[in-house]
Amino acid sequence: PQRLVACACTDNTITLWNGDSWEYEGAMHAAEVQGCMRWCPGLGLLLSAGGKRGDVYCWDVAPGVRRCVGTLDADKTAVEGTPALLRHSDFVCDVLEIGYPHDVVATAGMDRRILLWSGTRAPEDDAPWVFRCAGQLAGGHKQGLRQLCYSAANDVLLSVAFGLDAVAWDVGSRLVLFTLSGHRHTLVGVALSATDPERAITADVEGNFKVWDITRKSAKTAAPLIMSFDGSSELATFAPNTFVSCGAAHTLIGGGRGLKLFRSVKMTDVDEKPVKGVYSTSLGCFITAAGTSVTLWSAMTGEAINKYYNVTEAPISSLELGSRGRQVVVATARGEVVVLNGLDGHRLKTGAAHAQDIVGLAYNAEDSIFLSASWDRTIHVHDDLADAEAAPLLRSVTDAHEADITSLAFDRTLSLVVTGAADGTVRMWDFQTLKLLGVCEGHTDEVTEVVLAPPMPVLLSADGRGTLFVW
Repeated sequence: PQRLVACACTDNTITLWNGDSWEYEGAMHAAEVQGCMRWCPGLGLLLSAGGKRGDVYCWDVAPGVRRCVGTLDADKTAVEGTPALLRHSDFVCDVLEIGYPHDVVATAGMDRRILLWSGTRAPEDDAPWVFRCAGQLAGGHKQGLRQLCYSAANDVLLSVAFGLDAVAWDVGSRLVLFTLSGHRHTLVGVALSATDPERAITADVEGNFKVWDITRKSAKTAAPLIMSFDGSSELATFAPNTFVSCGAAHTLIGGGRGLKLFRSVKMTDVDEKPVKGVYSTSLGCFITAAGTSVTLWSAMTGEAINKYYNVTEAPISSLELGSRGRQVVVATARGEVVVLNGLDGHRLKTGAAHAQDIVGLAYNAEDSIFLSASWDRTIHVHDDLADAEAAPLLRSVTDAHEADITSLAFDRTLSLVVTGAADGTVRMWDFQTLKLLGVCEGHTDEVTEVVLAPPMPVLLSADGRGTLFVW
């Protein structure tokens, strides 16, 4: 079998190179610059597309032939050899062979359509291939298409446009199965993992990668997100314009201003005690935090639905639900406050940091504000409504207690913030001004928890000696 590398050049040629010795093997000449190419092993042809008329050409790269077996433009029929696939009205950005049981060639164009082609050839050696349009997939995208990918294991065709979502298609029925939604920036492509079961991987122009479950039994109208990660680092941002999955090597290679390699590593779960758990009615699951990870649990079966690893650098010390119950606010032992997307674990924004461990979080859904209290004896009020990566600090109070703060509670109806401290005191603050309203004294040990009980104007506090006070 041949081992060739084909390169489309700006002088309208397709050059061929030996894949073992990298010696020049020859060139094939096209009428226009070819924008995409795919080798189709089932057909034994190299397919390429170029020009705004949506022409797709078939090339025979066999030794001694290596030429376009038919050259034509969009307004003519082939006079010899293989005809072009002429039904697109704009640039064709990708060509893909789909094997058994469909045995078609799919083409994706800037006209927002995916066309399916069936090819036949007479038994004579020099007989041309004849392609006829077998159908189209339309209506799934609002922007021009840029890439196709077929999962034979799931019989799913994936398409990516110059937009935010990827679409999964059933080739047999020509209908949309589900979408891969969650990116906030334009997608650059889609690839398949070499895992069992097979997963889909998408990436956007800001370097955000997402891994999806594309099995038909799991995906209904939207594919479940397995995980997401940021390709950028603290030293440099990474803005890819393409990427590939390297199969059995379990690696991804992304290309932008440089190349970046990502290696898949199996995560080992550590049996850590959860610091807190909450229930999200919006997501229909329980959410817990342990170590530096957040886990989602099915409310029906109790099984883990998803786990977001290493969402923070330091161990998580507290957790609360955020906006609309779809976001998760976590605090760490290093004083960080991080807002996560509950659907994929992606970091949305951060709050003003504390100097020491954060021991209390509270979220005000009506005003989109969250509060945090720390061992550094400060209380912060953060603005979650601001559309920025850093949530602005609205107001704060320092030296709120004479000892370390150990707990926090908040009630919007009473406009009241309550904190407990290691010296046994409980203090009440006006939410709007953070002005001290009063001090509750009586505990003889560290206050471990404070809880407000709306709609009743009642405050409960507990200490390390097991004493419970009702105020």
